[in-house]
Amino acid sequence: TGTGSHTRNGMTRSRAVIEQLILDRTCGEIVSGVVEIDRPVLENGVMDFGEGACDGAATLTVGGEVYTIDL
Repeated sequence: TGTGSHTRNGMTRSRAVIEQLILDRTCGEIVSGVVEIDRPVLENGVMDFGEGACDGAATLTVGGEVYTIDL
């Protein structure tokens, strides 16, 4: 777990790891874990890296909509 933030153009964005991120060194990708993303002006989101497969995908949930992200 952990947190981080950065400020760009006067707006601070932050994120918090709410489930441990696991990196699979054989494919070089994060294969599981969940990060909560706090963005000013825009809706907050949750990035889910899955259940352990080296599939190059994650899901981003924002405002009840789920988007597939290619890593």
